[in-house]
Amino acid sequence: MNSLVNAMRRFRIRTRLIGMLVLMLALVCLVGATGVLSMWQQSQRTDEFITRSLQRAHGLSHVNRQVGDVNRAEKDMIIYYDDRITLNKHRDRWTAAVAAAQKQLEAMRADANNREAPLLDEALASLTAYAKSTLQIVLQVEDGAYDNSHTADKMMGNAKAHMRALEATLLKTAEVLDADAAEARTAREDGATQATLLNLGVLAGVALLLVPFTWLNLRSICNPLDRARELASAIAAGDLTRRIDIEGRDETASMMEALRSMQSSLQHTVGQVRSATDSINTASAEIASGNMDLSARTEQAASNLQETAASMEQLNSTMRQSADAARQASQMAVANAEVAARGGQVVGQVVATMDQINHSSKKIADIIGVIDGIAFQTNILALNAAVEA
Repeated sequence: MNSLVNAMRRFRIRTRLIGMLVLMLALVCLVGATGVLSMWQQSQRTDEFITRSLQRAHGLSHVNRQVGDVNRAEKDMIIYYDDRITLNKHRDRWTAAVAAAQKQLEAMRADANNREAPLLDEALASLTAYAKSTLQIVLQVEDGAYDNSHTADKMMGNAKAHMRALEATLLKTAEVLDADAAEARTAREDGATQATLLNLGVLAGVALLLVPFTWLNLRSICNPLDRARELASAIAAGDLTRRIDIEGRDETASMMEALRSMQSSLQHTVGQVRSATDSINTASAEIASGNMDLSARTEQAASNLQETAASMEQLNSTMRQSADAARQASQMAVANAEVAARGGQVVGQVVATMDQINHSSKKIADIIGVIDGIAFQTNILALNAAVEA
């Protein structure tokens, strides 16, 4: 079964559909031709039944009617034996009836079958013998051989025997024609039955040929489409590892080829993305390491800044102390200046207060020494802060 499907897939779907359409049209034409042939055969049988059986029956009916005319003309000739004019009139009618019956029998004999021909030959012989015997009696009647019609009628015994034989033969012929008509009717009915069976057989053959072919064609189309849908769903879900096999040379094979190309392109793209992602991860790790190093350095710098701030705070405290000492020294200098001014005014008191001035000068020297020490310490602290910064 798969081999048949693969063989069908060597052709394009368009070609297969066109071929299927052509096959369907051919099968429809076959069914139509079979139906037309059956109808033609049935028509032939019907025509044969009508043209032959009915015509034969009509011809036999015409013969029987002519035989009746012959019998009536015969009686009239016997009845009017003494009237020459009337006798001749009935004789002419009798002769015409005999000739018409004989002509009809000969026409029927021309296309008679094997069963009808002997009977028609017998009928023609009986009619000929009857006509010959009757004609002899009629000639004798015309010559006055008989003194009354009763005697003449008795002399017609031989002719009447031939007439009875003719009538019996015609009756047998009618029976044969009825049998032929029955056989023709049976043959026509059998032909109709055979035509019906033939049409049904052709339809069954068409179905047996068309249904499997249609099923195989649908399978050759639907199965690859289902496979393509499954592969497309897998690719859409991110599965790029499915194996895509390409079979046949139809449109579905082209679609599978396109899916395989798309899968290959996506695999290449995903590989590039994965490589780029790995590079980004490496760079991110390096950046994270640099950030950690920078953070450590920043923390160290912050610690140094905190130490510098503490040193500056200490320096500020020392500067404030130095400033306070300087203010005190300035105040003392101002006080000394005032004392010196007053000493200029009160020279007299210089000597008295020299000891006090000497003592105050010593204090000033001590204060200046303290200020120099503070300034030296301040310079050292500032230098340390600058070095640490």
